[in-house]
Order: sequence, then structure tokens, then C-alpha cells
Amino acid sequence: VQLESEDTMLLSTFLCLVLPPRNAMLQHDAMSLSGLLERKEISAVSLMEATLKRIDEVNPTLNAIVSLRDRQELLAEAFEADLSKDRKGWLHGIPLAVKDLSDTAGILSTKGGSPLHENRIPEVDDPFVRRLKEAGAIIIGKTNAPELGLGSHTYNG
Repeated sequence: VQLESEDTMLLSTFLCLVLPPRNAMLQHDAMSLSGLLERKEISAVSLMEATLKRIDEVNPTLNAIVSLRDRQELLAEAFEADLSKDRKGWLHGIPLAVKDLSDTAGILSTKGGSPLHENRIPEVDDPFVRRLKEAGAIIIGKTNAPELGLGSHTYNG
């Protein structure tokens, strides 16, 4: 059986969605990860490395992450989280991405790929992004969103 390129893309997308990550660490929810990090059973660096590896594996097919921060900066933040004696909050050291509709200081924010915002890099975070960071989250980048948040789906091509 020979698959057409569209069939191959659909199959690849389906497999990315249904196959669990190879790294067991990524099968935990945020609360479990928080506990593992607090007890030092895992490190923020190992969690960041696993997260970035998974993005490398599936993002070429899914195009879910549309803006990813520099890897070395992310690993450095994770390292700082590991070294910190005081946890900022329950999200301390957990990598998170936010929708491209949100303002994130220093990260390209196109409001869902709008040509009106194609080069926009905000200087301040939206309040909820600031609160995520205050709770210890490491914002890795932006996820796909419909242009200006209008519509119910995105084209991830």
C-alpha cells in the first residue's frame, strides 16, 4: 500500500498524538512533577531536556510550538531552579508554553500569526504569565493559536 503525502501527514500526526512520550517523566501531570522536583527525585534540567527532546520529536509534524526560546537560556533557567534553595511556588522548575495570544516579555507574540503583529516582542508579561513565572514556571515559548483568537481551530501547516 502506498500512502499519499496527505495520508502520511495524517498518520504521522495521529501517531504523535496517541503514542506516549518515551521518557516516563513526561507522562506525569504538573502536580506530580512538582512533587518529584521538590523531593529532588528529578531535576529541572532533566525535565527541560526531556521536554525539548519531545518537542524536537513531534513539533515538525504537529507545529504546536510556534515560538521556542533559546535552548541554552531555558537550560540555564532550569539549572538556576535546581540550585535555588527556596522554591518560588508549586510550578518551580516546570517548563510551560502559553498560547500565542498572550503577551510574554521578550518572546515573539504574534497574536496567532497575525500580520499586524508579526514582529511584536512585548516588554511585559500578561498578568497570568507573570503569575505563572512567580509560581516558578519556566516559560519555554508559545503554542499555536487562531489568528487574533478568532475561530475554533488553527492550521498547523
